[in-house]
Amino acid sequence: MQNAFDNSSSPSELALYLNNCGQPKYRKVLYRLLTESQEYQAEKFAQFGTNEQYLSEIDLALDNFQDPLPTNQIVTFFQLHTARQVIQQQTNANPDDALQLLVELKRVKEAIGYARLRNTAADRFKSLLRVANVRKKSGDLPFDMLSELEQTVWQIEDPEFKSRALGDLAEVFAELDEAEKTRQLFNEALQVASTIQRAFGRSLTLGMIVKTLCRIGLLDEAVALIDQIEDDEWRDWSREEIIQRALARSNFSFAFDMVKLIQDPEIRVSGFQTIISDLDLAHHELTRDVFFAAIDAANEIPYIGVRIYMLCQLINFVPSSISQHEIEQLIQQTLSLRHLLQSSDKKTKALSALSSLRFHYDEWNDVFKACLESFDVIEDHDEHKYLLVALAIDFRYFGRFDALEQLVDCTEEEHLRAEVQTELYSALLEVGNFDRATVILEGIPLKYRDRALKIMVRLLSDRGEISNANILSRSISDQQTRVESLYEISNKSIQTNAAQSEDIFDEASKSMLNKRDDARWNNSLITIVKLLINVQEFNGAILIAKKITQPLGQVEMLRHIGLYLAKNGSNSYFTLLSQARNIANKSFPQIKDWVETWFTRGIAIAHVRNNEEHAADSVNNAKVAAYSFKDKTLQAQYLCELAQDLIQIGANQYINLLDDVTKIIVTVPDESARIRLFKSVAVTYALIDSSKSSVLFEQAIELVLCHSVDSNTVRMLAQEIIQYENTEKGRRLLSKISEPFDQVQTLCQLIKNTEFKNQVDDLIEKAVIAAQAVKIPNFRVLAFCLIATELINVNHVRAIEILQTAENNMPPNPDSEFKHIANVLATLGSYVDAFKWYRRQRFISTGSLPLDDLMTIIQDWYPVLENLDPFLPLIIIRESARIAGWIRPDWHEVYRVLAGVQMQSTRD
Repeated sequence: MQNAFDNSSSPSELALYLNNCGQPKYRKVLYRLLTESQEYQAEKFAQFGTNEQYLSEIDLALDNFQDPLPTNQIVTFFQLHTARQVIQQQTNANPDDALQLLVELKRVKEAIGYARLRNTAADRFKSLLRVANVRKKSGDLPFDMLSELEQTVWQIEDPEFKSRALGDLAEVFAELDEAEKTRQLFNEALQVASTIQRAFGRSLTLGMIVKTLCRIGLLDEAVALIDQIEDDEWRDWSREEIIQRALARSNFSFAFDMVKLIQDPEIRVSGFQTIISDLDLAHHELTRDVFFAAIDAANEIPYIGVRIYMLCQLINFVPSSISQHEIEQLIQQTLSLRHLLQSSDKKTKALSALSSLRFHYDEWNDVFKACLESFDVIEDHDEHKYLLVALAIDFRYFGRFDALEQLVDCTEEEHLRAEVQTELYSALLEVGNFDRATVILEGIPLKYRDRALKIMVRLLSDRGEISNANILSRSISDQQTRVESLYEISNKSIQTNAAQSEDIFDEASKSMLNKRDDARWNNSLITIVKLLINVQEFNGAILIAKKITQPLGQVEMLRHIGLYLAKNGSNSYFTLLSQARNIANKSFPQIKDWVETWFTRGIAIAHVRNNEEHAADSVNNAKVAAYSFKDKTLQAQYLCELAQDLIQIGANQYINLLDDVTKIIVTVPDESARIRLFKSVAVTYALIDSSKSSVLFEQAIELVLCHSVDSNTVRMLAQEIIQYENTEKGRRLLSKISEPFDQVQTLCQLIKNTEFKNQVDDLIEKAVIAAQAVKIPNFRVLAFCLIATELINVNHVRAIEILQTAENNMPPNPDSEFKHIANVLATLGSYVDAFKWYRRQRFISTGSLPLDDLMTIIQDWYPVLENLDPFLPLIIIRESARIAGWIRPDWHEVYRVLAGVQMQSTRD
């Protein structure tokens, strides 16, 4: 959208010329400008103060790519998408809180630019509204920004979001005294809300509109809207909002009457509590009536633990008009309820509430003792933690330092102890006991200190010690916590006109930009390692594997490389296996048996491969390691894998191993596990002795026919039989596969089998019927996608029709289904459309397509890309890592590794 502030949202004249002059060589110049270095993007940002023009030029360039995409354009296509995501990552690194700070730092254009680049219309509106509200407070809200907000709100597709957004916009106009526009927007909000199909969604939206009406003082309109709310919980919640507004007007009687209408007794108690606090300050005669009405409501709560909790809340904030005798009676009545406690979860909440009573009654120590004793009987770890933390917070609130000290002493688990210590630390800071607080901080292990440090940073900021707060924030190890602290320091420094506020803000933004999701990062690196192994680039694979931050993932990749090298006669296998072994034993001592088994297996494979004298002893050691497992299934599984490895390197020691596995299998009690083991040994024998393989497959089939076996196990057996032996024999098992999704997977296996090429149409019909019977919507979409993929692979004309069926079965709130559709389109070679679907999925699940997830796309599309060129996936990843490295040093390091790998480019 062209805006009134500048022309940064439109491509430059140079970009338009290069793109539209009609000569491919000029378009290549444009692509290089956009993707070769960050300098061009930095110049655009410096010129306009936003990334809008740069992003518009990327989108201009991407519009040139059409399906089917030629192979020599695929890398450039991914480069442009990565550059686009770099900008999106920069945008997402500045949340709405940061946009508010930017406005306060007088960097308004930058804040607006980030807001406009949000992924969805709803997110754009929310961010622009945040900017507008900050500017409104300072009297600097131009009309064209209001116009842009109104245009953006009508771009929101979801009626729930649109209706709430219209209400929020109405509030802005109300505060500007635009009464006519305010009522128009509220009417439009209600009209849109009436189109919401979900009853809960309608109630939620109307409740939010009630809240907005209350905020701007339209109390009568809010009350009138209550009856339209269908959901009881949201109706009660909305009444609470009206009560707050009534109290603001000191209309206590109206508020009291409104609370009485709330159906949920727990919410009713909260409503009465809200009134009591205001009444008590005004010494109002209604105070006693409201207090005892709250007590009556609390006694209606069916769960004893929650009832005790709410009664304790009332007692702790009892109004001054209640006599000491009445208080003591309430305390005794509440204490007597604890003997009725039954369930563990309600008991912990009740005990923590009882122990928090600020009144010194005789039984306080008994309750505290009961709390401590309950730790030994609470089996659920989360409940144990809840009681500890709840007690710690209550003790801190009421200044019971002695109780907090006792709680620290009786907490054994390290991270829970750190939680309690942090509460004690906070309590000491609040009362100004800094010396004792420092001692407590030093006692908290380094890895748990972040929360305590954040509290101290906030305290220093509040006291105006900006430099000290900034220095202390550097001690915070968790990046997200540190960024939050830096934003808080920046906000405080703006308020105190400190000179360093802008530098602190920029430091926070940079830290947020470098933040990564370790799970996605590690999955991406694992993908790269596997690709490098596939092209036998082991040095690069080792370097990338060592960048994996999750120990078990690093161990698995180093082990994978080590075993591959051992099978291929490389002497470097031992170093890698030893490194993996050391990491595993240090980080996961509980899996020592598993680690030793694969370590001795790798040594055995290498010794046999190199024809060393002690090869036989090494094989025996590997067998002994496998027998160390008590679980017979694991014994058989590892011996079978050892036999497979030996067969792959042409050794003959496998015969005895397979005989041993066959003997172990008959002792496995679980039928499904026994079938899977027979299948594994049969597949292994299929490589060397088809007759024995056939016998074992028959034994597995007999087990399936004689026992009730899970559908997935039968499906896997059928697929292996189809692949390695007799397709008709495998097809017979279809009748035993009860789950429709498993039926689809097996039928897809038959569709691609050349022996059934004359029966493909019949198989497709059966697969479609099975897919339609899948109950879970996302699995139903995946089932149709699997069929479509196989039809593409066999060049069947119905592939597009089945893909369309998958799209038509998309559930109302899809998530991973977009990815499934994208993968089918990639199999078709329609990468442009595939990328659009993939991005749609990420918009819903994360609000963006994270840089780390670009590698997941390569993993999903690897078979298709590899068919075009074995090095193509790695070339794409290398280029994506290079561009991601503009803002992420970790990806720059990955690029440096991949830049050293020899790859034949497919770009030209």
